[in-house]
Amino acid sequence: MRVLKFILFLIFILALIVAFLPKKNLYYLLEEELQKEKIAFSGEKIEDKLLYFEIRDAKIFYEDIEAGTLKRARVYPLFFWNMVEIEGISIDSDVARFVPKSTDFLRASHSIINPLKIQIEGVGDFGSLDGGVDILDRRVLLELNASSMMGTQYRNITSKMKQIDGKLVYEQSF
Repeated sequence: MRVLKFILFLIFILALIVAFLPKKNLYYLLEEELQKEKIAFSGEKIEDKLLYFEIRDAKIFYEDIEAGTLKRARVYPLFFWNMVEIEGISIDSDVARFVPKSTDFLRASHSIINPLKIQIEGVGDFGSLDGGVDILDRRVLLELNASSMMGTQYRNITSKMKQIDGKLVYEQSF
């Protein structure tokens, strides 16, 4: 009985910490890290909710050049399960010569059930994407069910991928 009370008390304390965590500060930390890669956001609206924070209507800049817009991103910084959901990335027409113009949905999630892997999935002009990051092996593995546009307009991207069972596979160590 004492163990059950302790576990419930611990869950209650963790829930309070998550609820009152200054989640906007996590966004500023993320922004600082992205600036090291020459990526910046401008004009974004940030809302701190009970379990997540949301970024809306952001302009995306790469090396001080406007590269696109972000409709919405939600970040769930929970202790046992973390997730980033991104909706509506539109790439500027100048950049769209190199990468597909639109990403409808992108999700990355991490759980303590499998702490050494980050799951990634997405849908956009490129087709559908599924895969992940193996933190221990320091390896990214993504499977792409490519749209017809990928084979014709973006051969520079597909040429870096292997064809396995009708899917394009991207594998990279870091």
